[in-house]
Amino acid sequence: MTGILEDLRYALRGLLRNAGFTGIAILILALAIGASTAVFSVIDKVLLQPLPITDADRIVVIWPRERANPTTISEISHWTFRSWQQYARSFEALAAVGSVNWPMILREHGEPATFPVAAVSGSFFSLVRTPAVLGRSLLPEDDRRGATNVVVMSHRSWVRRFGADPHIIGRSLVLDGAAYTVVGVMPDGMEARAR
Repeated sequence: MTGILEDLRYALRGLLRNAGFTGIAILILALAIGASTAVFSVIDKVLLQPLPITDADRIVVIWPRERANPTTISEISHWTFRSWQQYARSFEALAAVGSVNWPMILREHGEPATFPVAAVSGSFFSLVRTPAVLGRSLLPEDDRRGATNVVVMSHRSWVRRFGADPHIIGRSLVLDGAAYTVVGVMPDGMEARAR
């Protein structure tokens, strides 16, 4: 025990003699710890914490592969998805989700804003059993040809862009030049995570 105390005293005297070096070392450590904490917070929120989905262990993700190149994952057409919905008997329900998010431009008063958008079928929210906290989620009839363009907003977008306006439901938004009616706001944490 005496040896450890002597080593600590010696190290402390050395650090006090080189105050500039000590200050820089402490600053670098503080920055490294802060950066590590920030990175872990993002990874935890985006990758480690589960989405607020009921019965997530009952959900299966299906990716078709190209016959010519089996290592390539491909998109399916709307027609293929409809065919799977009609003929697949092994699943309780099917929903389609785009494999990537894409930016859409919202034009309102002031500067245009870019929003990441994930395309999902009308059956998506009922399949994951996650109800909207405000309004409603998408419905299968929203997929029908000629249906009104509707959008379900993430909680984050509702709070950040629209100030958590309780009257957002029914509001018309112009996204990439097309009018969409806001029908719902999803719970916090139910963010688009497709890559």
